This record gives sequence, structure tokens and C-alpha cells, in this order.
Amino acid sequence: MNQEIRKELEKQKENIINKEEEKENPNNKEVEKENKINKEVEKENQNNTDYKVYQNVIIFKNLQINIEDTLKNYEEQQIGPDIYKYDVIQLPNNEKIQDESKLRIFCEERDSNGLLLNKDKQVQLKKFSMKSPKPEFNLIKKLLLSMHVGEESWFKITNFKNQNENEIQEQNIKYYKIKIVEQQIVEKPLDLKALENRFLQFEKFRKYGNELFKNSQFENAIKKYKKGINFMEAWPKIYEQDPEVNQKKKYYYQLFCSNMAQSYIFLKEYEKAIMILEDIIPQCRGNEFEIKSYYRIIVCYIKTRDFDKAERYLREVKHVCQLDNDQLQLFDWLDKECRPLKKVKI
Repeated sequence: MNQEIRKELEKQKENIINKEEEKENPNNKEVEKENKINKEVEKENQNNTDYKVYQNVIIFKNLQINIEDTLKNYEEQQIGPDIYKYDVIQLPNNEKIQDESKLRIFCEERDSNGLLLNKDKQVQLKKFSMKSPKPEFNLIKKLLLSMHVGEESWFKITNFKNQNENEIQEQNIKYYKIKIVEQQIVEKPLDLKALENRFLQFEKFRKYGNELFKNSQFENAIKKYKKGINFMEAWPKIYEQDPEVNQKKKYYYQLFCSNMAQSYIFLKEYEKAIMILEDIIPQCRGNEFEIKSYYRIIVCYIKTRDFDKAERYLREVKHVCQLDNDQLQLFDWLDKECRPLKKVKI
């Protein structure tokens, strides 16, 4: 009962405070009213737009627009015979569109009367390959090569030739509005007969694997590192006795294995990481992967509650490796973490 009385008193107190504030600020109600009107106007303006974007699809309310009036808002530039460009969004510092790339674009197509020609009153985000051999895409390619990633432009083709069923050519005006969302550069395959290109291929596997790892795509990163190892096994026999080549191959093998183990740790697949690390630790004496591999295998054995093996590798790393002060503190910390856990019975 006391709680109900207290709530009622607090409510009355709040009402009194609000009334006092209204007396001090008589414009509050007017401001609220004005904000409400502004919101309604904004909502109405949104409802009056010519299109809406929904899940990478532009849906138009009206199929026809006054195209020439629209183009008057932008500067005209001639980029080829019978081809005029009108930039809506210019980003000249962005990546320029390249001949052999793959794109994701919105492409709006209209006839001489401004009537939308795209199917279903929609413009969908589509993939487009600049290497496409289809002749009907040659014009679009020419338009795209004048643009940069992120740009949006209108194009007017004043002598557009269209072939009808009777094979009679009709000349017409056509308009395109193109927005480039993304470009993926397609790299040419390396000539793997050259030795230096084989090592460049190793670098590609490393780079792509590391990018996938940074984006937390650990399973895909593992696949890329495995491709690097498989590529190493398919090696020309003429290089088998070359000590410099074998040294470089050994480095990349340890690198791919080390990165694979770290990926498995992030996936909490500790047993798979342990199998890799136990294999490469004896091969890593004195190089950059040795201490990393010891640290990772100790962590894995702690995670799998095999504390005897964790302690064994802790003793080994301190005996075998030349540790600086920071590294020594790190392994001492792991040792302290391991000892109390060993006493805990599950």
C-alpha cells in the first residue's frame, strides 16, 4: 500500500514540475508542434520520391521521366562519336575501371521518350564482366571505361542502332544511367615456367590467405594455405637439387603451416593445430616460426587440458630457444596459468 502512495506522490510531483516548466518556457508546445509538422513534411517528401531502393533493387513509381530536363542538371561532355556523358557523382581519385575486371553495377536503360526499358520497373544490382565476348555489351563496356569506382553517370547515345526482327536497322536515341558499386581486378595467371613466378605464386597464396584470416574467414584461409602447400609439391624436378630453392620452399612450407595452425586455434580445433605444430617445431630451429609455434602448441595443450605436455613444451622452449625478456615473461605467465589448472579435477 505504501508503494502505491509513494508512486502517486511522485507522479503528482512530476506534473507540478512540468507545469512550472511550461510557465517558464511557453514556447515549448510551439516547438513540439513545429517538430511534428516538420516530420510529417519529411515523411511526405519521402513518399513523393520517384523510386525506392530495396535489397539492392531500385523500384520506380513512374516508368517515364522527362529525360532532357533531368540532363540539364549536369555538365555535358562528349566522350565519343554520338556518345555524351553527364556525371551525377564524380570520384576521379577512385580506382579507374579496367579492361579485364569484374564489376557490380546498377544500369538503368531508357528510350528516346524517357521510358524505362528495364524489366519489371526495376534496376537490379548485377555482375558485369568486362571480358564478356557478347557483342551487345560492347557499348556498355565503352561507357564503363570512362568511369571510376563509386561514380554515377547518365549517358546519351544519339545514333543508337537497333536491329529488329526484319534485320532493318533503326537509328534512335537511348539513355543509360550507370552506377558502379564495386570492381574486382582479375589478375592474369603467372607463367609458372619461370622460377621467380613460382615464388610470386607463393606470395599470392600467403597474401590471399592472410586477407581471409583478417576477415575472420578462417576455414577459407586454411584452404588457401593448403593450396600453397599443394603447389609446393608439384615442383619441377630440375630445381630439386638447388639449395637456394629448397631453402625458400622450406620457408614457405613453415609459413603456411604456422598460419594454418593459428587458423585452427581460432576455430577451436586444437587437435588439428597440435598435429601441424608438432610436425614443424623441429624444422623451425632458430627462425621466426620457432617461438610462435611453441607458444601456440602450449596454448593448445592447455585448452585441451593436457597439462603434462604443456609443461613439457614450456621446459623445452626455455631450454632450447634464446628468449628475450618479453618472451620469457610470456612463457612464465603461461607456466603460472598451467600449474593451478593441473590440480583441478574434472
